[in-house]
Amino acid sequence: MMGGGAAGWCYVYVKIRKRGEQFNPDGDIIFQTRCGVEPELKWQGENGLSIAYPREAAVYTQEKRWGGEPVAISYVPQ
Repeated sequence: MMGGGAAGWCYVYVKIRKRGEQFNPDGDIIFQTRCGVEPELKWQGENGLSIAYPREAAVYTQEKRWGGEPVAISYVPQ
């Protein structure tokens, strides 16, 4: 997401959804950082998600579970 004109802002968001469900741009953000960071996502089975990102990245959102669903989220600063 980007915006703000001359003063500008830019963020990288990670959102997940159920298989077969239409993407909802207003859905829950499970991870948020600044532009230029490329998080690496890996599903660990049906109920686990690993999000790796550079250790020096500014991170603003880190949810441990997703929307009450049985998806455990782990974060791996590298």
